[in-house]
Amino acid sequence: MHPAIAMGDNLTEGKTCVTTALWDWSPVASWDGGDHWPSWQTPDDGASMGYFGEGGGCYGLGESKNVICGHHHDLAYSSRCGKNMSRMIVPGNGAVTPPTFERQVGSRSIPSGRIYMPTTMARPPYTAMSDKALTCEGKESKGNLGVHNDSRSCMSQLYFGTLYRWYSDANVAVWRGDTDKICYLCKLDLTNRGSWDVVDAKGAVIYPQDATATIKTAEEYEAETAGKAKYDDDRKYDLSPEATERRVMHKFDKHVEKMRKLEYNEDAMEGQSPAAPSVESVAAGGSNPWWLFVSPNHGLNWTFVELPENLQGGINIVNDPTSAATLYGLAGGRIYRSFDKGITWDAPWTPPGMVGSISNLIIRDSKFMIVTRSHDVPLRTQDGGKTWAPMYSLTALADYGFNLEYSWSGKTLALSTVMGRSLIWVSTDDGDTWVDESGDYTALSGGIAQWYDNKLFISSMGQGIAAKVFKETKKSV
Repeated sequence: MHPAIAMGDNLTEGKTCVTTALWDWSPVASWDGGDHWPSWQTPDDGASMGYFGEGGGCYGLGESKNVICGHHHDLAYSSRCGKNMSRMIVPGNGAVTPPTFERQVGSRSIPSGRIYMPTTMARPPYTAMSDKALTCEGKESKGNLGVHNDSRSCMSQLYFGTLYRWYSDANVAVWRGDTDKICYLCKLDLTNRGSWDVVDAKGAVIYPQDATATIKTAEEYEAETAGKAKYDDDRKYDLSPEATERRVMHKFDKHVEKMRKLEYNEDAMEGQSPAAPSVESVAAGGSNPWWLFVSPNHGLNWTFVELPENLQGGINIVNDPTSAATLYGLAGGRIYRSFDKGITWDAPWTPPGMVGSISNLIIRDSKFMIVTRSHDVPLRTQDGGKTWAPMYSLTALADYGFNLEYSWSGKTLALSTVMGRSLIWVSTDDGDTWVDESGDYTALSGGIAQWYDNKLFISSMGQGIAAKVFKETKKSV
């Protein structure tokens, strides 16, 4: 997973808050604009992420105090720039990938609260009974969870609630989609469904827990990993200080080289996105299916929908910072689109001129977009994707692979790649011409971590973080 920076408004002093990771697995934070590192040293800092291991990353949600950090089945959230991180364990041998967030109408940088996160997870142990409803009373009733917009949200809350023992052993969820859309919870005899008071109800759904299923609790997941060595093979080797230092440096060198190749698409699977580490990081999930996790409130709560068969190999989500109408998914070198916020997906998008193996999609707005391709120059559209044409200004870098990302305003486009050393290029005319900014960057490796307004942050893969502010004009985008 790429080293990443999560940023937002400072709580008290008006400076930028920053959350990042030192060499993948050691999250740190600064709440004074980077003047003081790390953090989680005072009572107000609250809980840190000591449960994170190698492969973790932190992600900011634009111009807000919200931060999400993910590592395998651990998903951490903070509404205070990284202070007091809350932990959610994704059940079913799950593994999370980097999130994508929707913006508020009229803003390119303020999150609306809706987040998308592709995730692998074993299929939840509930079998839907569609167009059916039931009532449960007395000891069988475990209350209701209020109005839910769809049945999947109702079922997911029962699943997560069972994981954390929130609902007194409830084992059946009933979504009243036929009437008030309230999610009811019951505790029923799963081996004797004939005793249930089931009625036909068009639009309602019953989700009984599978009778033979056992759902692990959060405590059980934690017990499985508690005390486990960060590297199990460490116990096989000489543990002298000299040997340990050599082993640590060897792992560091291997890690840096691996991250460099992943970030710049070297030796990647054909058609894989430069964000490929998000897919690789979930390998522990084995043959688990892929789901699209969705949060309506910045990462505090989650529901999920299973992705279709043609997207089961892994997907990276991209959304338009100026419109929530279309969600884009990159998988297998192609682009897929959803017009209902990820519930259903169209066939591969094949407009005139879009040829080659697509590796990433960069969106300035609904009219102007760029796709990068494996071992070829990018393509660019200026008519909302109706037609695409090559960007020959990047011919010299076509074989290397690179990252592209717009500033919050969409007025400045940054590029990073490695050609013997790191190159940082910037364009203010949407890629027609480029200015080489590499002279101000001294590390040999690294690339774009993220923009914060018009300030570009570069992560050096273990050697530190560099930043530069770019003056932007008032031109319209």
